[in-house]
Amino acid sequence: MSSEVFQKIDSSSEYPTKAVSHFITLLIGFYALLVTTAAAPFILLATVYGVYLFRSRKEYEIRYNLYVSLIFLAIGFQYFIRAWLTHEGPVVYSILLAGFYFVVNNEWRKRLRAFIVPFSVIFLGEYITIRGSDEAFLIIHAAVLVGFIVFYQSLEKYWKYASVILLIYFMIDLEEWLLINRIANEMYSIAWFTSGILISLAGMYFYKKLYSQSDYVQIDFFAVFGMISVLIGLVRSENFVTTFGLVILAILFYVQGNRLLDVLIGKRILQSGSSLLVLFSYYSFLDQFEVPVIIQTELIVLPWILLSYVITRKMWDISEQIANLIQLGIIGITLMIDAIESYQVMDAIILGTLSFASIIYGFISKQKSYFFTGLIVLLLNVLVQTRPYWGNMPWWVYLLLTGILLIGFASFNEFKKQKGIDSPPLKDIILNKWKHWFGEWK
Repeated sequence: MSSEVFQKIDSSSEYPTKAVSHFITLLIGFYALLVTTAAAPFILLATVYGVYLFRSRKEYEIRYNLYVSLIFLAIGFQYFIRAWLTHEGPVVYSILLAGFYFVVNNEWRKRLRAFIVPFSVIFLGEYITIRGSDEAFLIIHAAVLVGFIVFYQSLEKYWKYASVILLIYFMIDLEEWLLINRIANEMYSIAWFTSGILISLAGMYFYKKLYSQSDYVQIDFFAVFGMISVLIGLVRSENFVTTFGLVILAILFYVQGNRLLDVLIGKRILQSGSSLLVLFSYYSFLDQFEVPVIIQTELIVLPWILLSYVITRKMWDISEQIANLIQLGIIGITLMIDAIESYQVMDAIILGTLSFASIIYGFISKQKSYFFTGLIVLLLNVLVQTRPYWGNMPWWVYLLLTGILLIGFASFNEFKKQKGIDSPPLKDIILNKWKHWFGEWK
């Protein structure tokens, strides 16, 4: 029953007749789905809608007829090919449509992409649930996913983001392949690390920046999936493989931070995260060896000097003096606590050497934070190590020393008054000396 018959009955408007005609054609299609598995009826229905397509003039009619025709053709193609490929019909059909996309002109490409993208995304995902555990089909499916990711990246604007779903499919394929082959933990982690590197490199190829905004927002989601892949590999990693994975993750954070040019705070956060991951890599590497207890705390704490320097000086605009005081104060206190708890001569020697080195460096570079932190820690170290001597003195010795000090101070002031010596207060003298000695220091 065709639209021309209804057109003769109702010549006042074409829309009622078209609606009835398409409704009846769709009913025939649904009926065919229920009663037959032959390809011919669906190919015939696709042909009918193809005729409608070439007779259409309005854009919505063209798109409607095109999409319905492609759906019936997909059903017919599946019934036709299933004698050779039971479940692969929709996947093969998606590949053929993607190839056809590059044959037609730009106007038809705009129409086709609205069908190809959702159709391929749905059925490439559906195939994961029905393909079974055949390794060959799994590898072919992964290869098809890579091809469609490249295809999606050739599309305009937000169509590119359909690749996000395919990247999830690809990660499922990789995980399933590793489980099928019962890959050992080390190779399992290395496989995910390699995948993360390749995905990140693909993102750098497709996107020049991690985030940019021109006529539409561009986000390199490949970078996110690359980092997630490395993190998955770290779940089952051990020993040096863990160190290797942390180094890769640190490099990815740093590189992606350098690509985030338009968002300064984001760049700083990523690069600070990279610095922390380098520190974790160092700890992971250190964990592979039997470190003597005497230097264990020093090896753990001292890298924080370099880390805090990189973060405060190179990444964030933090005052140099404040940064130095914080980093040296925390490290000095930690080492002092370790020295007090262990109370060993070697700890005292190590701490004294580090303190003396800090004093020398502060004096040469004229940095008060290094000089005074080293000086304070050195004095405290001497006090702690000589505690058995001054700690066992009777109480009256301390009282006597304090009395002598106070009497001497009072006598000196009285002597100046009798001689008529006019001198500024002690506070002003100390401040003037401080400015004279350390005024030009940082």
